[in-house]
Amino acid sequence: MSGECENGPDEAGRIAAVRRYDVLDSPPDGAFERVTALAARLLDVPIAIVSIVDADRIWFKSHHGLDATQIDRSPGLCASAILHDGPWVLADASTDARALSNPLVAGEFGLRFYAGVPLTTHDGFNLGTLCVIDREPRETTDDQLATLADLAALVMDELELRLSSRKAVGLEAELRRAAEDMVATMRRNRKRMEGLERIQGRLLEHMPDGVVMWGGDGQIVAANPAAAALLGLSHGELLDPSSLAPLRARLLAQDGRRWKGATPPVVALHTGVSQRDQIVGVPNPPGGTRWLSMSSIAHRNREGTVDYVVTSLSDVTARHAAWLAVAGEHKEKRGRVQNILRTGAVKMVFQPIVALDTGRIFGAEALARFPGRRDKVPDAWFAEAADVNLGAELEVAAVRAALCELDRLPAETYLFVNVSPACVTSAELHRLLAGVPAGRVVLELTEHTLVPNYEELEQSLSDLRAGGVLVAVDDAGAGFASMQHILNLRPDVIKLDHALTHGIEEDPARRALVSALLKFGTEIGADILAEGVETEAQLASLRVLGVRYGQGYLLGEPTALPLPPSSSRGRLRPTRRGAGALRF
Repeated sequence: MSGECENGPDEAGRIAAVRRYDVLDSPPDGAFERVTALAARLLDVPIAIVSIVDADRIWFKSHHGLDATQIDRSPGLCASAILHDGPWVLADASTDARALSNPLVAGEFGLRFYAGVPLTTHDGFNLGTLCVIDREPRETTDDQLATLADLAALVMDELELRLSSRKAVGLEAELRRAAEDMVATMRRNRKRMEGLERIQGRLLEHMPDGVVMWGGDGQIVAANPAAAALLGLSHGELLDPSSLAPLRARLLAQDGRRWKGATPPVVALHTGVSQRDQIVGVPNPPGGTRWLSMSSIAHRNREGTVDYVVTSLSDVTARHAAWLAVAGEHKEKRGRVQNILRTGAVKMVFQPIVALDTGRIFGAEALARFPGRRDKVPDAWFAEAADVNLGAELEVAAVRAALCELDRLPAETYLFVNVSPACVTSAELHRLLAGVPAGRVVLELTEHTLVPNYEELEQSLSDLRAGGVLVAVDDAGAGFASMQHILNLRPDVIKLDHALTHGIEEDPARRALVSALLKFGTEIGADILAEGVETEAQLASLRVLGVRYGQGYLLGEPTALPLPPSSSRGRLRPTRRGAGALRF
C-alpha cells in the first residue's frame, strides 16, 4: 500500500499510547532480539521485525535478518497491519491488489511475503506489529499464525512489564522527593512527617508490583503486600530478619541452578551500582517455581554512601518459560553442529560448470551434504551453525572436505567452494588454502547481507589472491548485497542468480539485465556464469546473449567424483588487473 498513510479512528490516542510506552529510539535489547530470532526460525523466514508505528515513520525495536532500523511510514506494510485486529497476511504481494503499488514490493527490495500481528495494549491501541517477511511467496498455516500471535503477546507482555517497572521507579522517586522535603522540615512540623508515612503506606499498598525498601544495614524497612506474595511469604515474615537467610538459600538463578553469591539488593547496597532486570526463581511448591524480574536501585546520601536500596519485583514466569525453550533449542542445535564438526560428517558432491557453446567442463562447485533428515537442506545446517556462533567453523569444515577431493578433479578444472565474508576473514581458512596449488580454487561469496567492514574483507581476499585463489560473487541480481560485493571486490567471476536465468527466454527485462551485466563484466575483467540452467530454452537464450559459462541440472547434476567425461578442459586467462588475478 503506497501513498498517504491510512489512520485508524483514534490515531491521536494511538500515538499517545506509543509515547506512553517510551520505546522509540531505545537501544537494542536481548529480550526482543530473541523473540524475532525465534519467529524467523519457527516460520522459516529470513526476516522478523518488532515494529513501532510512529506518526511519520516505522521504527524497528528488533530487526532480525535486516540491517535497517526504520523506514518512512507511507510505504510500510506495518502501517496497514495495525488497522486490523488480527493477523494481516500477504501470501504473494506481487499479485495482491493491496500491495501492488507498494515500493517495497515493486522496488529493489522485492518483498513477496508479509505476515504481521498487531501489538495491542491493554486499552486496545495497536502500537505496531510483530511481522515476518520473505522475498519469496509462501503460504501460512493456522498454527503458524497462532505461533506468531503468541510471540506478539510475549512482546506486548515485555512492553507492559517495562512500563510497570518505570511507573514503580517513578513512584519511588516521587516518594523519595516527598520524604526528603518532609525530613528537612520535620523539626518544625511533626504532622507533615506523619503525612509522609501515610503517603508511603498508601503508595506501597497500591503498587501493582512488589516493592521492598532496604536500609543501609541490609534489613528490610518497608515492603508492600505484593512483594510478600511474590516471594511466597506473609507480610510479617518478609519484615522478619530471620526469614531472609532461608529465603536466600532457596533462590534459583535463571538457568535453574541454586543462586550463588550475593543477591541483587545486597550487591546494590554494598557497591552502590544499580542491578536491573535480574531473573530470580523462588520455589513455591503449590504452584511450582515463580520467576521474578528483580531491579534494585541504590540511593546515596550527600556524602556518597548508600542510604537505602529500593527493589522492584515483577512476575516474569511466562517470559522465563520462553527463554528456557529458546535456550534448550540453542543447546540442542549447538550439540548437533558440534557433532558434525567432531565426526567430520560433512560430505561433498560436485556440480559441473561448463562452456555453454561446447559443453566442455571448466570447473565444479562443491556442495555440502549432511547426514540425517532428507528434508533438512544444507542451507538449514549452515543457518543453524550461524545461530550458535559456529557458522565459520562449519564452512571451513566443508571447504576442508572439498579440498580433500581436489586431486580427484582433472588438473585443469577449477574447484568452486562457498564461503561467507565472515569465513573469508578466518585464520583457519587461510591456513587451509595456503597449501593449495595456485589457480585451482575459486572462493564463491554467498552472503546476502551488507558487510559492515569491507576493508577487512578486501584485505583478506587480497592475501588469498596473492596465493593464486580466485574470487566469485554469487547470486548477482538477487539484491543490493551481491551488487555491493561486485562493486567493492571486483571478482574474477560473477554468477547470475537463478532468478535471472528462470524465464529469461520469455522476459525482455531479464535479458536486458543480463546484457548489462555482461558489459559490466567486460569492463572490470570478470567472466559471467549463469546458475540454474534447467531448460533448453534457457540455454539457447543465454548463448544468444553471449553468456559463456553455465551451471544447472540441464548441464549436470551434483554428483560424487569423478565428474562425467569431457572432451577437453578450459583454462582461466589473466585479466587486466595483473598476472596474479586470473579469469576464465
